[in-house]
Amino acid sequence: MAVVSMNNLVQKIKDGYIFDLPVVSTGTPTNIIKQGELVYWDATNKNIKSLDSDANAATFLGVADDQYPINSNIDNGTVAGANSMSVGFNNIYSFKTTAGDTYVNFSEVYIGADSQTITNTAGAMTHKIGYIKLPSGVTSVAGGAGVSVPVYIYSKHPEASY
Repeated sequence: MAVVSMNNLVQKIKDGYIFDLPVVSTGTPTNIIKQGELVYWDATNKNIKSLDSDANAATFLGVADDQYPINSNIDNGTVAGANSMSVGFNNIYSFKTTAGDTYVNFSEVYIGADSQTITNTAGAMTHKIGYIKLPSGVTSVAGGAGVSVPVYIYSKHPEASY
């Protein structure tokens, strides 16, 4: 499945848990982040990037609340966006599942095949990004194409240093 912009906030637990940190900003941005993607803090380049590996999950921030860069509605191109973006955490978000996984309440989850997909199969994964929070009365969900589950996301890096 493709990574697309989506508002996947299911339930807001607390207000105020949002980062406003720098994103690469050039005339033609190469660091494209879609709303609803898992993101991490790149300490080397001092900016937010889409989560792409378990290693980068060591500095996991949360979920992109915005899309960067902003698409122009005039020419359908991309333009340089703001120098920062909001990232939410300590809330419940909906994520795509991995086929073959069965999700139950409080299962630990890791990054899946892309920055909007999760898996509960640890394997070589060492950095958890959250826990499954199923609706009342639902005991398990079988992962697969088109199946999403609510995940409580917490940040591993609540105060990124510049």
